[in-house]
Amino acid sequence: MDSDEIVSCLMRVPIFGGLQQRQIEEIARRAQRSTFEPGETIIELGEQGKAAYLVLQGETRLHVEPSPLASPEPIEPGSLLGELAMLVDHVYGVTVVAATRVECLKLERSTLCDQMCEEPDMADRLAQVIRERLARVASELQEIDGLLAAAAQIAPAMPLALLPPPRLPAAASAAA
Repeated sequence: MDSDEIVSCLMRVPIFGGLQQRQIEEIARRAQRSTFEPGETIIELGEQGKAAYLVLQGETRLHVEPSPLASPEPIEPGSLLGELAMLVDHVYGVTVVAATRVECLKLERSTLCDQMCEEPDMADRLAQVIRERLARVASELQEIDGLLAAAAQIAPAMPLALLPPPRLPAAASAAA
């Protein structure tokens, strides 16, 4: 994959929305290319993360549970794995394994922080995207809280396990 294709992939990552093309080109220039062979772990549950991985090519699988009975979920190329780890101290919450040969772009926190120090407007834009996301999550949680409160009023004596599941807002059900 050439540098123009990598920049194009980065431009589709929501957290980078609104950054200038030259800033995204610099992110691409500073990032490391990583290749994983089938069966290799890209990120591991419980591991201290220092980077995010943008899947450029290949098939990866998300292992939600460490159980041989759980079927791993496929992850599409263009997905950003471990996004929080490129911004703050973060422990990975899932395991992702390469199903085929996988090419990733490794976006290290230290490198991104250096770039944000050099370009404060980039840091401001990333902070704005994060604030907007948090506001959406807070709104969705308030709506879910309201649904749960309404369900508790309808059947206060009924055990919660017997209540039908509340209808989630469209955005919350899409994220789940």
